[in-house]
Amino acid sequence: MFNDFDPIGRVTDVPMTIVGKTSLAAKDIGELIAWLRQKQDQVTYAHAGIGSAAHLCGLMLMSALNIKMNAVVYRGTGPAMNDLVGGQFDMMCDQTTGTANQIKAGTIRGFAATTKTRIPLLAELPTLDESGVKGFEVAAWHALWGPKGLPKEVLEKLTAALQGALQEPGGDRAHGWIGDGARGSGSRHARGLAGAAELGGRQMGSRDPGGRGKGQLVAQARERSRLGRRTRALERARQAPRPPALRR
Repeated sequence: MFNDFDPIGRVTDVPMTIVGKTSLAAKDIGELIAWLRQKQDQVTYAHAGIGSAAHLCGLMLMSALNIKMNAVVYRGTGPAMNDLVGGQFDMMCDQTTGTANQIKAGTIRGFAATTKTRIPLLAELPTLDESGVKGFEVAAWHALWGPKGLPKEVLEKLTAALQGALQEPGGDRAHGWIGDGARGSGSRHARGLAGAAELGGRQMGSRDPGGRGKGQLVAQARERSRLGRRTRALERARQAPRPPALRR
């Protein structure tokens, strides 16, 4: 799929955070890791769907800690965050764009950052790497792409425009909010994507701790999507205005 587009450049990398409901007994990342190893598949963690950044982060965390957790699949991290605030499941891994305000407000508990270095906005959170999970790093990147076969001069112009926009005043403040300021362009971005795709493929290709293979996970996700569409269609039909009753 990635070979069907020409990379223009990476805009930013958005850090992710390990967060949990406020009623968890664990108060810091050390206590959380010990609790995860003790409870294993009694722990519920949410993600935004098969192959999402939150899903891959959860798989990587389970692999790094050699644990099992019970996944709760949502149609996006927005609904998942609402339920986490309400204490409906134990924990999740999500981008700072969705977790930072909630952590600051105290509606959820922040445990750790998934980046190599601490996040300036959430400097109180240690990284997983410094907390003993050596080498753990995951982030959600955002990038611009063009159709395959863009003329070289057009691609160079678009790349230069993107890099210029990222250097404009105020850009650093924005990237300080959402993530790392290190952006690549062209082939550098493509090489970074290749590495990320390879890592994601390895995680998705392995069997999840519940014993389900990739094919079964995808089939279940499709079935949930089908049922979701049917449910929404029935709800729309129920809420649609009814025609006035015929008078005799």
